[in-house]
Amino acid sequence: MNLQESIRRILREEDYSPAGKKITPNSIIIHKSNPMFRDKIMEQGLKVRAGECYKVYVGYGVKCKPAIFATNSTNKRAWFDSTYDDDIWEINTEMIPDVKWYKDRHFESTKKHIVTFQDIPKEALTLKYEGTGSGDVKKWNKDSPNLYESIRKILREETEPILNDIGEKYYISWDENYGKSFKLVKTPYGAQSGGKWEPNLVSIVTPENTNAWYEWEELSDEKLNIWKENWNNIKKTLGNYKYNQIIINM
Repeated sequence: MNLQESIRRILREEDYSPAGKKITPNSIIIHKSNPMFRDKIMEQGLKVRAGECYKVYVGYGVKCKPAIFATNSTNKRAWFDSTYDDDIWEINTEMIPDVKWYKDRHFESTKKHIVTFQDIPKEALTLKYEGTGSGDVKKWNKDSPNLYESIRKILREETEPILNDIGEKYYISWDENYGKSFKLVKTPYGAQSGGKWEPNLVSIVTPENTNAWYEWEELSDEKLNIWKENWNNIKKTLGNYKYNQIIINM
């Protein structure tokens, strides 16, 4: 039985819902969002939607209940880590007492992640940090002893990997999938975090990363050959979220 069939059997409902136990949230909770949505959020507030990351958990082909995800804590260590430099929004739940919140059952009960299925008005939102949207792949070269340590930092969140019929991760062939389900690009200046420009900062992108896929400059053939030579080891260090992005595009 595949992931989608299992979900339908367990839930027996038309739309997949990530809601667990109903909770009363703290007065201030945290929502993280890609900076590309900043202006829209400022104008319209947060609108429920079935985003790409949400779909990765469930499996494509399953109808997802539109939702807004947040963290019931102001402690940075508890926040969801997309491994991108996201915007950080505070949600004042005291201003929206009619909005119902639930535990996010994608995570263990000890985690602080929560979900709602109601829109959040802009008046209840405060932008606390303006992110850049950049990824977390650090500068490296073929002689660096920290190559795999740097690549291992790609997408470290607690996502379950998509597995094949025998419960193992899919094999990602470079020759069959480079340029189709993933590619290596230079991370442009405007998408980098930190004050120092790193001209050799590299990102692994997929068609899910629409702007980066079509607009960011691809690595030179020389550097791509280095990555290709090391791919069998590098792919083992991919975080589950980036791995899943690649798999759903294979």
